[in-house]
Amino acid sequence: MPALVLVLAFACNMLGRGVGDSFIVFLLPLSDTFGWSRAQVSSVYSIYLVVTGLASPVTGMLLDRWGPRVVYPAGLLLLGSGSLLAGHLTQLWQFQACIGILHGLGVSMLGMVPASMLISRWFRERISTAMGIAYAGFGTGTLLIVPLAQWLIETHGWRETYLFLGSAIFA
Repeated sequence: MPALVLVLAFACNMLGRGVGDSFIVFLLPLSDTFGWSRAQVSSVYSIYLVVTGLASPVTGMLLDRWGPRVVYPAGLLLLGSGSLLAGHLTQLWQFQACIGILHGLGVSMLGMVPASMLISRWFRERISTAMGIAYAGFGTGTLLIVPLAQWLIETHGWRETYLFLGSAIFA
């Protein structure tokens, strides 16, 4: 069971951070499609980062109240919904809400707060190694999902890429 907990923490960190960081490859397509400046489009990522950080204490409270069996699926629901909705959006404020807020909340609920709680429960020895493995999911997600999103944007377009990411999260 401890190995499964570690795989879950790694996978959720990988998925959350990878999808969250993939926004960087959407900057130019969104600017080109809507005529927004890079500063306007970058505001979406800024909101995402702020929400992810500010939501961490809330994630901790939710974990204390309902545990990871509720928090992890809620994070997946928020991340997947934000991605699916993003494929249909047309206004900057909509991206700020869906990607900035929904993704920010989802990534917080999939990140190191729940991973740390789970790992501290299941690992008495080698806790630092287990934390390191879970944390490695962040870099792995960025390394795998960002190039995948870039390739999908180039071959299918940014709207279809968001729909794919959302569908993959729900799958």
